[in-house]
Amino acid sequence: MEVRLYFIFIYLKKQALESLMIVLALSVGIAVLTTVLVSYLGLNQQLHEYLQNDHYRLFSVTSRGIQNELSLRSAPPISPDAAGEDPSLDLNLTDLEEIQNSLPRGMFAFHTQSARFNLHLPRELALTVTGTSTGFYEFYRFPLLVGEWFVDEDLEKGTPVLIVSAELANDLFGVENALGQTISFENRGISHAYTVIGVLEAGAGEYHTVYVPLGSPLFPGTHLHSFFVGINGERNLVQALEEIQGLVHLHLGDGAYVQNNLTQLQEELAMMRPILRNIGLFASMGLVIAVINILNLMLARILRRVKQAGISMALGSSRLEVFLQFLGEALILGLISALFGMAISYMAELWLQNTWSIAVYQVSVALRFLVSVGIGGIASLLFGFYPASQIMQMDLVQALRTDVGGS
Repeated sequence: MEVRLYFIFIYLKKQALESLMIVLALSVGIAVLTTVLVSYLGLNQQLHEYLQNDHYRLFSVTSRGIQNELSLRSAPPISPDAAGEDPSLDLNLTDLEEIQNSLPRGMFAFHTQSARFNLHLPRELALTVTGTSTGFYEFYRFPLLVGEWFVDEDLEKGTPVLIVSAELANDLFGVENALGQTISFENRGISHAYTVIGVLEAGAGEYHTVYVPLGSPLFPGTHLHSFFVGINGERNLVQALEEIQGLVHLHLGDGAYVQNNLTQLQEELAMMRPILRNIGLFASMGLVIAVINILNLMLARILRRVKQAGISMALGSSRLEVFLQFLGEALILGLISALFGMAISYMAELWLQNTWSIAVYQVSVALRFLVSVGIGGIASLLFGFYPASQIMQMDLVQALRTDVGGS
């Protein structure tokens, strides 16, 4: 094997310019195809990762008059002040509970309202108080360090309880002493004391955000003009959207509208895929043309070395060994082209990102390497197998008598 590789590299070095032209022609085609295939695989991987994100597993239900006004990009979501919303969709907490009871398993309906309050503690502190329902916790599943989340009974009674972050609890009371402590909020000249019943684990939630039940003193109004439906990671999003639309229409009629960022994502991917397919098709055609030309060149190279092959067989080499030597030359050229193609593909993606600000989803180096080597291997087999197979069909005596351009 070592001897065969040695002679392969000796001949490639002898025909360096010719070999370089083959490598350049192949590497450009491999680079384009690698970029297209890697981008296509990256889009699918990106879609899979997005669909596991809460951002895409959250549906907003609003009146048709305020479509696209709710943001699904924050976690937890914050809805506009109820006073500024379109009154055509008017629900209360009981309606929201009925909708929750009608949703399939793994779907959670909830509403959120937020307001900011300045506290006069030993130091000035601004907190965002988010009033929400129990479905919020069932969807996000924020881990609790101590205590518990509020329950439906707290919403019905308007119990003034709250959940705080571990960092905030530690700064105000110390985590171990936080449960049972009170924080007072002043709203329109009236002070409302809320009791801490739960502390989130470190890193869960935001430092300045606390969670309280809707219906409690800071959020006494029960008129809800929008709500959210979150679904867990086990359910299909497209199917979930259809189910939610059907249930919303059943409960709220045509005045309600369901929106989700999944639709926009699918539209963007639907636009990208045909473009990548067309680029890949033209790149494949170019690579096939290059392979045909390289095949003719390799055939000419082998015909110039017929006498060399005859001498090798006369000295004891089998037809298979001679075949493998010539095929090995093609495979090595294909491998070198694949490495160059992979480098060109990577640099092209960096250029698109830095010069044109075109976002290209980055995949692992291992995947890019496998794609490039796979394309290079297939291409080298296509232009190397036929010329090498001609050696196996030669007559030994005729090969020794042949002298086409020397070896």
